[in-house]
Amino acid sequence: MTPPEGQQQSDGVAWLLADMTLVTGMTVLVKMTGAGLPAIQIVFLRAAVGLLLILPLVWVRRADLWAMHDPGRNAVRVACNAAALSANFTALTALPLAMVNAIGYLRPIVVMLLATALLGECASRLRWMGAAGIVGGVALAVGPDLRDTTSDDVSATGLIAAGAAVVFGSLAVVQTRALRRAS
Repeated sequence: MTPPEGQQQSDGVAWLLADMTLVTGMTVLVKMTGAGLPAIQIVFLRAAVGLLLILPLVWVRRADLWAMHDPGRNAVRVACNAAALSANFTALTALPLAMVNAIGYLRPIVVMLLATALLGECASRLRWMGAAGIVGGVALAVGPDLRDTTSDDVSATGLIAAGAAVVFGSLAVVQTRALRRAS
């Protein structure tokens, strides 16, 4: 039985708030432990905890795993998510938190570009104008730190990792959309 629409919206808001809280907590923990542990170890610990938390759901829905219609595309999606998580954790340990978050705001724009190029989706002129505004906002937020060549806070490795996190995270979203279309 499907719950009433109002209940579905309340559940959605609750899940969204829980997600935001957990992601914020994880980000703070990564930033705090990043000085003492390599990013790949933090990614491993995060993946291990995530696996433990998701195992009961996997067990309950195990029959659905055998009904997977496109395992290759799912593998690509999982690889993109793993690369995005690894790159994001690397960026979080190498750059100021505000800079990593600002660069992360480019992700919806990259998703829009990839959805247009890979899935044939169309975005309205208004969305492209909004995307230009977001790029301008990110440039304003990140630009001063990039111009300050004396700052030790900005590393090339961190910037490359932040960019990779945006690209691979966007690719994972596009793969998820493609999988939904195919099912």
